[in-house]
Amino acid sequence: MKLAGKQEKQQQKPNSSLNLGNPRLIAAEVSLTKRFLFYFFVLLLGISAAYGCFYTAFPIPVFWWVVIPCTVLFSAGFTVLFLKKRGGRRGIWLPILFIACLGSLFFLKDGLPGAWRNPLCQGLIRTVNYVIAAYAQKANYNFITWPAEPAGLREITISCTVFAVFVLLLTTFLMAWLLIHRKNSFFCFLLTTPFLAVSLVFAIIPHYAAVTALLTFWAFLLLNASSLRSKKGFVKRGNLFYEGRNSAVHPASLILLPILADCLMLVGVLFPMQSFQRSEVVEDLRSGLLSRPNMTTLFRSGGVAGNVNRVNLQFAGDIAYTGRTVLQVQSSQKDTDYLKGFAGSVYTGQSWEALGEEDYRELNALLNEQKVQNFPSLFTNFLRSNLDRDLYVYDLVVRNVGGNPRSIYTPYGLISGPDTLPGLDFVNDGYLRSGNYLFGTPQYSMQAISLPADYQNTSFYTRVVGNFLRYAWIGGGGLGDLGLDRNFQRDFDSSSRQLDEWRMPERLAGLLSPEQAAFAQAAQAYTSFVYAHYTQLPEELRGKLDQYRREHGLDTEHFPWPRSLARAIIDQVHSENTYTLSPGLLPGGRDFVEYFLLENHRGYCMHFASATVALLRSAGVPARYAEGYTLSSHDLAGPDGWVDIPDSRAHAWAEIYLSGVGWVPVEATPGVYNGVVDHQTGAVAPAQEAANVPQEEFSGEAPEEEVSGESSELQIPNEIEGGERGPGGPQSMVISTQLRVIFFLAVIALPLPALLINRKLRVASRRKRFRQEDHNQGALAVYDYMLQLLPHPKSDLSFSAEIPENLYELVLKARFSRQMLTEQELDQLLDYAGALADQVRRKASLFRRFVFAYIYVLF
Repeated sequence: MKLAGKQEKQQQKPNSSLNLGNPRLIAAEVSLTKRFLFYFFVLLLGISAAYGCFYTAFPIPVFWWVVIPCTVLFSAGFTVLFLKKRGGRRGIWLPILFIACLGSLFFLKDGLPGAWRNPLCQGLIRTVNYVIAAYAQKANYNFITWPAEPAGLREITISCTVFAVFVLLLTTFLMAWLLIHRKNSFFCFLLTTPFLAVSLVFAIIPHYAAVTALLTFWAFLLLNASSLRSKKGFVKRGNLFYEGRNSAVHPASLILLPILADCLMLVGVLFPMQSFQRSEVVEDLRSGLLSRPNMTTLFRSGGVAGNVNRVNLQFAGDIAYTGRTVLQVQSSQKDTDYLKGFAGSVYTGQSWEALGEEDYRELNALLNEQKVQNFPSLFTNFLRSNLDRDLYVYDLVVRNVGGNPRSIYTPYGLISGPDTLPGLDFVNDGYLRSGNYLFGTPQYSMQAISLPADYQNTSFYTRVVGNFLRYAWIGGGGLGDLGLDRNFQRDFDSSSRQLDEWRMPERLAGLLSPEQAAFAQAAQAYTSFVYAHYTQLPEELRGKLDQYRREHGLDTEHFPWPRSLARAIIDQVHSENTYTLSPGLLPGGRDFVEYFLLENHRGYCMHFASATVALLRSAGVPARYAEGYTLSSHDLAGPDGWVDIPDSRAHAWAEIYLSGVGWVPVEATPGVYNGVVDHQTGAVAPAQEAANVPQEEFSGEAPEEEVSGESSELQIPNEIEGGERGPGGPQSMVISTQLRVIFFLAVIALPLPALLINRKLRVASRRKRFRQEDHNQGALAVYDYMLQLLPHPKSDLSFSAEIPENLYELVLKARFSRQMLTEQELDQLLDYAGALADQVRRKASLFRRFVFAYIYVLF
């Protein structure tokens, strides 16, 4: 700032012949280049941070090699546009007109009827669907999504990139207009807030670095709001004048950005999220709020593998995989394992629901606190037979890193009960669910027993009469010696239904221990419950399925055992239907199974499992729909012992009830081998290869292609969609404290070279101005520098100084005389300026010396 002061001293000099005008304040103009650099970097930071928060929170596929250069190009272009001198408002409306024409060109290039098929419109639809899918997974509700054209992964990425670039163009224009033209920091804040709020509303956390960058941008706007907003050259506060227009618009002001980032990083390091603990009052308030029932009537849940309430089959549209890790597992299991997260009991034609509350009250009265989820292990404990000789106990630890946090995935041979699984709810007779309604359970461990294949024909009768008494009854007598009626000695060739109807006589029950007798009573009562409730079907569908079974000879007369009938039904369904990731949506009002079996003939695991369960039920075999994740015996643990389970292992299957075992899984999907399938070619693939298939291989581009595999847990109608980002995809990421410390130290180190370079450049520029060819201009530059060095009357510097009279005369000569100062006269000014700078350096405190040297660059 040039201050044309001390005019009064000139008027007091009798020999002066100069006629001076009124004193005035002259603000030093910041060059166009410096203003460009300032606004460009601020604009680039704001746009990059906002986009980073959005695209690291949601798994939206875009070509970053396109988006990143466009961000730099748009930021530079609009900065130049609004820094140029414009006549009228034409310069503002031209880019608005250009953006509007560009958007209209994309929307209407295929004509108005086909506008929704163009990449921009499809990108909008798919982006919204990705966001909705992430919401649905996080909250375990399924929101209504927009229908989109089926496409491969490349087409989806192209359309999402087109939409991202178009929104980037519009957002950058608005930000530049608000920041440079309107100088309104508050509206810049409002413009970037939705990019973060859209994920935080469902507790989806973007990448830590993106959030830090956005908070740094907001803090910078707040600290410079007054200077950026002022359109006057000077603002008077009391008796002092402050430059308001250009004081902050300087590249040197950008030094605040790394300082602000350092402060945020320091807070994260000193107070990590892991160390946060709520007070008792807050925890009680939270528990009270979360004790309200789920609003299942407002939203509808859809499969697969991320549900805790119901599965809406109307949303079983086209799907794809992202390849992201959903679960991390440590297991000593030696064979393929099915981890169940949901079981559907009631089939309505469009969904799988739970039984009614009245049915569950009846069930709880029958079980007498026994848990159906533990039946396989309880049978081996209380009614052990020779079928249990090959069983072994294994440990299982599950870490949920990308799935529904409330879903709990458990094996079928679960040993651990409610007393050993605190915080987990046993949901009636179906599955487990986290008791934490908001945050879920990120990690849990349990024990289970293996279930061998020869369990397939095990009934309660064969376990008790055929095996248990033979090994446990001491006395060497036969069944007749127990006083049993010969009618109870069933032929082993009888149907499973006949065996399941057998009830243990009281005298036989008297040979059991109280614990054994209580469990045997609960098991028999539950078998009756199962036949009464898990053979239910809509009457109209039952008639069509009965006809279907008769046409193909699928009945209990030909296949008396549940396993054999299930195998025959599955083989028949495989022979008539094709596995595809693009089956399309269920037409409105149609029955899901009927449409798949008798008309569409195209589907994935949800279709095959639902059809198998329905056909088994129509034959009188108790069956349920189940979904979760599969583990393969070929899964190889990493160095830390954890196995990464990708979203491609999300699966749906059938389960049947064996009265001597409990519920057991039945694979209903074609081409499954060892729990793993190749989703692209349909060929059976080893587990370790399928787990490492690149993302491009999960495109599902051919709607009619026969493949074998399972769906991602996020489903988007009429569209291939992926799952929520974790912390990696555009997913929520957890950065360890060590990485934060390293990042914090790196950010601290960044300002140091910037300060040194800035100081060197500004000192060199000042010396060049002092020694320019026009000595008068050089003298005025030295005078301006001396005014900056003079201490303010209210400052804490312990000295006072004033420009000597003889030097002040030289300044007046340089300002008003036509004669140029000599080299010696200019040197006098420079010598005094240097001495004044040395005096300021000596008198200033250490902190002030640093600020004067590296922030203001006074010496």
